[in-house]
Amino acid sequence: MSPRLNLIPPAYRQACRRRKRVRRLVVAAAVLVAVQVVLGGSLSHVAADTREARRRISMLRQDQLQLQERLARLASQESRLDREAVLLRQLTRKHRWSEVLDLVNGALPETVMLTRVESIPAVGKMPAESPGERSAARPFAAGRTGPAGEPPDTATGLLIGGLAVDHESVALFLRQLKLRGSLGTCTLESTQRRPFLSGQAVSFTIRTQW
Repeated sequence: MSPRLNLIPPAYRQACRRRKRVRRLVVAAAVLVAVQVVLGGSLSHVAADTREARRRISMLRQDQLQLQERLARLASQESRLDREAVLLRQLTRKHRWSEVLDLVNGALPETVMLTRVESIPAVGKMPAESPGERSAARPFAAGRTGPAGEPPDTATGLLIGGLAVDHESVALFLRQLKLRGSLGTCTLESTQRRPFLSGQAVSFTIRTQW
């Protein structure tokens, strides 16, 4: 086996080893810088997405506040409209009963005097009139409510009581009520001759059903 001789000077060998270490360090530094650049770009995108998400969240919160304000305004408007609707129904009900009473008065002959008008089922039976009683003592009661507190527009008809000079006047009044049509079916429930002032009168009860 022949001996090997290393003719390269030691100083040169050390310099070569140092250059190799430097190259390795440079490569490692370059890789580290590349990794940092990639991570920096990724973090920049994440930060941009985070800022965009925060901006959207802020806008959604503002939209939520505006929506809550609109809902509060709509609730206030709904409450106001409900009150107006209730008032309108009440006014409509009053006008409806006014029209009903106008129809009854329009069918009234001169020889007939009304003593009572009651809504059904507000009143079940009309009490007998006392002698000499005037219609002024018994005002119209078509707007009264029933025993369960129903509003007047839930009535199914009217009970009309009055005094007439004779049975022909009662028949004329009933016929004119039927001609009105808007009062529904009109039937004569009872008639009775009774004393009135210095003479006699016919007390009658008429039922209307609509």
